[in-house]
Amino acid sequence: MLTYRQLTASLIVLLCVPVVLMAEPPGPGWELVFEDDFTGTDAELDAQWEFQNGPSGHILCSRWRENAVLDNGILRLFARKEQRGGQQWTAASLWTREQFQYGYFECRYRYAAATGTNNSFWIMTRGRPEQRFEIDINEGHFPNIVNMNLHNWTGQHWAKGGRWYYGPGPPVASQDDAGFEWQLDEAIVTDRIRFV
Repeated sequence: MLTYRQLTASLIVLLCVPVVLMAEPPGPGWELVFEDDFTGTDAELDAQWEFQNGPSGHILCSRWRENAVLDNGILRLFARKEQRGGQQWTAASLWTREQFQYGYFECRYRYAAATGTNNSFWIMTRGRPEQRFEIDINEGHFPNIVNMNLHNWTGQHWAKGGRWYYGPGPPVASQDDAGFEWQLDEAIVTDRIRFV
């Protein structure tokens, strides 16, 4: 259960940092087809990313473009205690405009140091809700919980997944890499999820 009342105003929910220390490709034969180091303008951000602008019925916040702010090579996503869209909190949610299929996906981000947040890296299909499938590579919850899930939204929803707990204390200052390789016949999860 989410505990948003424990959040502070203008909390940084997710911090995507530039990939200066980009990890090596998972093996030979890979070609980089998309990368964003968040050093561009707002117009460039809007050209590559789509943003939710409105509420979601299943979560406790509405999500808005203005809660995503570029800051010298960092994309900061904020959660704010404010009434909007029929909900008491606002946050941000974004996805690439370009659609991808199989491959290797990697993201570097920092968890928000507060309970009630869902610091996430997902792969999901688009289209009508009854045609969707979702892979939650990393759903991080402060201080040290990582959920990984598969959701099939076609027909009757089903989900499979697990929860892992890391270390004795919170990863407040950690920067996390999450990587995932998706092949046509099988999915392979890498060991690049870590707290430093």
